[in-house]
Amino acid sequence: MHISIYTLGCKTNYCDGEAMAALFASAGHTVALKLEVAEVYIINTCSVTSYSDHKSRQAIAKAKKLNPNARIYVAGCSVEADKTQFQKDDIIAICGTSGKQEFAERIIKDLATTSQSIVTQEQIIPIPTTFENPKSIYKGRKRGFVKIQDGCNNFCAYCIVPYLRGRSRSRSVDSIIAEAQKKAQTATEIVITGININDYGKDFEPQINLTRLIEKLKDVDAQKRISSISPRIITKDFLDICVSSNVVPAFHIALQSGSDKILKAMGRQYTVKEFVSAVTLIRSHYASPIITADIICGFPTETEDDHIATVNLLKELKLDDVHIFPFSVRAGTKAEKMDGKVEDKTITRRAKEMRLV
Repeated sequence: MHISIYTLGCKTNYCDGEAMAALFASAGHTVALKLEVAEVYIINTCSVTSYSDHKSRQAIAKAKKLNPNARIYVAGCSVEADKTQFQKDDIIAICGTSGKQEFAERIIKDLATTSQSIVTQEQIIPIPTTFENPKSIYKGRKRGFVKIQDGCNNFCAYCIVPYLRGRSRSRSVDSIIAEAQKKAQTATEIVITGININDYGKDFEPQINLTRLIEKLKDVDAQKRISSISPRIITKDFLDICVSSNVVPAFHIALQSGSDKILKAMGRQYTVKEFVSAVTLIRSHYASPIITADIICGFPTETEDDHIATVNLLKELKLDDVHIFPFSVRAGTKAEKMDGKVEDKTITRRAKEMRLV
């Protein structure tokens, strides 16, 4: 059968989709990692914001339009957050953030039968405490994604992800190298990703860190790219290893605000000074690096002075790109119960001003 796997959200979720795709391909099915006419759809959802949940539901509606008679399965963070929104007659089965590969194997068995349950089946299991290694490797693309870690321990005030993905758990070095080498047979670039790769290896005994992992990937015959990192990861040692290990000089560094007061309220584990130091250090190592960041505009208690401090910081640093996200309350997060909410019209104005920098 032809199977369409449509993934929303982060690169880590995309890796989950690829892991499922590899199993379907191994079972003799054809797979497309996009929405197109197919006999079977797996919608791999995102729930980082309420709008992400909405987009996930929209994807299911689009799949139905493409083929009203298709079998539809739903997995991922939106299911983990609220499974009831997917308990419908036209959805055969649902799965949370864990056990997606077992979910794919269950679907493979389903496809061998013609009968379908009239009640949505659930395959939602407790989030594991150890990393779930891919059972099969999906390759063939020019850019290969390698997931090194899952989960997060930070519980930032605005973020729902730790509640949906569980605690941070790292993948073994040997397993990472094996997948990277296999994907490098067809890919020219390997993307190192995870929910919070800054914590890579902290759950091992003895511990290892992201810098040492990148060093061990030095001999993988492809350039490497690193997904979002904290300013505290950026050290001379880290950058020296990046240079010697053929890491693309493109760094997406967490910022979120140019005000230390707001960073503290968010629960971020760095200061504005540390961010500036990280940018300065990168620019001292590379002639023309690409440096990007995210900003959350209008977080609770953000004053006009906090906003101006962020605008001035962006003007000073002249980053290559900044993604501006107007703050919206995510149910279940610490920020939901915080006082000092900023009016929507003020958030809209501030976001507009930031985008003009």
